[in-house]
Amino acid sequence: MDNYQYVVLALIGLAIVGITYLVYKKKGIDGTLDLYRDVAFQLMLSAEKRFFYGEEKKDYVVECLYLMLPTKVTAFLTREDIKNWMQTLYDDFIMDYLDDGYLNKSYK
Repeated sequence: MDNYQYVVLALIGLAIVGITYLVYKKKGIDGTLDLYRDVAFQLMLSAEKRFFYGEEKKDYVVECLYLMLPTKVTAFLTREDIKNWMQTLYDDFIMDYLDDGYLNKSYK
């Protein structure tokens, strides 16, 4: 990556940290997790367009999410934890869609 991409990622990271703080103050931990879930889905879509291989896609999303998390959170979470969480999100998303063709949280 060149310097421009690092600057863009840093700005996105700062924006996410600020938004996280505001969401956490207003909605608590559930709202914050919803925010990161939405960001993870956006990053997954971005990775689908940018990379050909699955492992590159995962690594890209994990790295972006890890860089966006506040330092207090990364002290307790590893990249592997984020990778597992992201895989769970993806699996739940796919199963919800496949059970009836809609994204309606009907899959249990």
